[in-house]
Amino acid sequence: MEGLYYSDIHHDDYTNGITEDDVVAVENEITQFAINNHVKHTFFLGDWYRATNPNRSVIARAEACWKWRSDIGVHTTVVVGNHDRWTKSVVSGHAFVSAGIFNNDLKNIKVIDTVNSISFEDTTILCIPAGHENAPILKNWIKDSKSLVVLFHGLVAGSALANGASAAGGIHPDILRSLRADMIIGGDNHTHQRLDALLGCPSMYLGAPLQHNWGDRGQRRGFWHVDYDGKSQPKFTFIPTNSPRFVRTKVPARNETDAILKIAEVIQKELEGRPGILEITLLGQHVGNINIDFVEQSVLKMGMRKVRVIADRTYDKIELVSGVSEARTPEDKWNAYIFNLDQTKTKDMNPTLLSEMGKWALQEARRNL
Repeated sequence: MEGLYYSDIHHDDYTNGITEDDVVAVENEITQFAINNHVKHTFFLGDWYRATNPNRSVIARAEACWKWRSDIGVHTTVVVGNHDRWTKSVVSGHAFVSAGIFNNDLKNIKVIDTVNSISFEDTTILCIPAGHENAPILKNWIKDSKSLVVLFHGLVAGSALANGASAAGGIHPDILRSLRADMIIGGDNHTHQRLDALLGCPSMYLGAPLQHNWGDRGQRRGFWHVDYDGKSQPKFTFIPTNSPRFVRTKVPARNETDAILKIAEVIQKELEGRPGILEITLLGQHVGNINIDFVEQSVLKMGMRKVRVIADRTYDKIELVSGVSEARTPEDKWNAYIFNLDQTKTKDMNPTLLSEMGKWALQEARRNL
């Protein structure tokens, strides 16, 4: 059972630097990979759109991606996600029923909108769409002699969220473990995560195939090539997409040329040839004299999608330890000064009290500016 797996692509007209062109490009990257590597099946695990009522132009472009894939003979199995339903309710219709723009010509697309199993050679695939985590069939499931793969859209209770918290709701891991699956793959969580220890078999959240917003920065994005013969352990291969990345960082700078060179280093390291949406804060005692507009325009010419440069004049470089410089606020600089005083001259003085007095004085000075 070889296929390409992805989820949570979220077609939409974005305004933050990501565009529907980027989302379409990712869909087409997946199809092109299937062509180049003779992969005949793709599995999409929900949330095709971001809005539950997408614009007609977004629908048309998303479906055009799948029409190309369908026309060349690559099959796509779809597990409906919560964003694919018109009201995010399991009793409402879902956006895939509007696929009539091509006169129902998406012959190789199969949409699963209720808990259902399909046969795939020597493997049974059990699909669990969003909102069906407590379906009675799951509690009464009896595994047959075939290998079992479970595909779902939703969160697994107890798994980690992007913010580090644990998911409180969703599918209880006991239900998934009771299915005695050989492999479990899920969508909905945009951050890739292995779930083997939680579910007792090779398992994972796919993660989103591209960064959609600033909250996604720093996370790798792509789709997965999964090779599974129903006997040996599945082989998961991550395929990164050439989609834009969000980068927010701080760099020290002395002048415009220095700033541009430092930002170019960030671009080379963080973007690896991809388009970028950048927010760069310049640090240093000279940043107030830097022409920010000139720096932004110069960086945009490097092929960046959006660039915002900020000069933070509250920071400067000081040496806390000889030869070691760190960026500090004025309050931190005062602390460093106090705690590095000659102790023989200040043995009767309280450094902590002096530090607090210094910070108070700085705050009063700001109020009077």
